[in-house]
Amino acid sequence: MSCAAVPEGQVVYGMQLPIQAQSTLYAAPWERQSGPAELEQIAKTADEAGFFYIGVCDHTAIPTAWPMPWARSGTTRWRRSAGWPR
Repeated sequence: MSCAAVPEGQVVYGMQLPIQAQSTLYAAPWERQSGPAELEQIAKTADEAGFFYIGVCDHTAIPTAWPMPWARSGTTRWRRSAGWPR
């Protein structure tokens, strides 16, 4: 048995929510002063506009300092057995 997220024969659209990722690579300046109230408004507006989905960041916390206290070298370490990233 399979389950499709998108109904057969339909084309849908959605968006990645801004604000919650706070990446220094692609976050817009206005996102730094935004919070839960703005996220709620964006999500409601997307729903009202017919968006099929909204994507969210799967991280539960955003670091505020670097290097992270748990990373002595300031870098992320991956086990070689994981096979990624290289």
